[in-house]
Amino acid sequence: MFERRGPWERVLHATGTDVTGTRHELPLHAIFGYARGMTRLYAYQQIEALGDPARAAAHAAFAAFLARRMAERNVELVTIELSWVATNLDTGTTEERAIGTFGVGSRP
Repeated sequence: MFERRGPWERVLHATGTDVTGTRHELPLHAIFGYARGMTRLYAYQQIEALGDPARAAAHAAFAAFLARRMAERNVELVTIELSWVATNLDTGTTEERAIGTFGVGSRP
């Protein structure tokens, strides 16, 4: 009936930079919406490749996907930085693990 969660909750952070150097926090919740009804899991949290440091090509493809979604919102990005931020629910401490910075260019 009840699901036991671990003491850590992780959230993906994605920040893009446009050609002027302005940084934009990407609205991942708006881009993806909820993946499982009333749960707090979003689709990107279930992409196994984002948790595997050896999957750089998949990370770059995900960043390119995000750049296309932002272009639909009239924000042209040249780079996207991805990182996981984990919060210990018992102590409140946070840890950040960088996934990488990816050149996504800008659409012509």
